[in-house]
Amino acid sequence: MHLHDCPKEPMIPIYVIVGSTFFLLLQLIGVCGCALLCRKLLLLIFIFLFIWLITGSVFVYRAFKPNFESRHSPEYCKKILYEAAFWCTNLAWVSMAVFGTVALCRQLYRCVNERGTDNTEARRRPPLKEQEENSPLSDEDKHLPQTTPQNTQPETPELNLDKATVDSDATV
Repeated sequence: MHLHDCPKEPMIPIYVIVGSTFFLLLQLIGVCGCALLCRKLLLLIFIFLFIWLITGSVFVYRAFKPNFESRHSPEYCKKILYEAAFWCTNLAWVSMAVFGTVALCRQLYRCVNERGTDNTEARRRPPLKEQEENSPLSDEDKHLPQTTPQNTQPETPELNLDKATVDSDATV
């Protein structure tokens, strides 16, 4: 409808049409819930939209402050067309900055949280040498054999039979 209504920058209507078409396609693919193929397609569309946003920013910001009054001026651009392109471009950049900052903060939180978990466990369990040093047992008690837990059976002692014991039992 406004394809030829911006002689100051004729690419602004093209920028709005192509950008909104791909953004609509992005929304439709997101709703369908496809598998791996749609994920690859979504990635390609995101990459294209990012490049298109940079390109459109050049078109829109280069034509900043067009003449909205005189339709026959080379500086003319339809007000609704230019302002829609201008504010949608600004909104896209602000959204990318906000979502990028949130994603970065989430990633930093994960890194700090994982590192904090590792340090907390290490603080709870001191190394074995520190456990021995801080043990309330006396030095003599530390060297005594350990008792066996209740769930395990004690070791059976080995019989040391020498030849003299075996011979005396044989004659009886």
